[in-house]
Amino acid sequence: MLTQPNKSDEELKATYNFIGVRDVSKAHVEVLKNEKAAGERIILANGASTWQDTRNYVHSLRPDLYASGVLPRGNPDLDNTVLYIYIYQQNEMIGDLLADFEARGWLKKPVDT
Repeated sequence: MLTQPNKSDEELKATYNFIGVRDVSKAHVEVLKNEKAAGERIILANGASTWQDTRNYVHSLRPDLYASGVLPRGNPDLDNTVLYIYIYQQNEMIGDLLADFEARGWLKKPVDT
């Protein structure tokens, strides 16, 4: 998709997950050293992107590849964003959950029976 010209906006808006080969190789080594990982399925992902976002990033690094016609530009104005919201991280969610439980009086030491 990065090098193919004449892709439609729908194709350029398609998302994919990515992970670097160095991270995959490091994970393989670490799994072999970790007994807890035996028999487990390990899912690795760094993030998600669209093909147009990738083309835009490559253009920011190497605009000469687009100016020379080596790579197709696609539609740099293509906006695939539907929502502009902040996504809370796990530590924030757990902190809020504990604060809520405490406010409701749910965090009390169990009574021994």
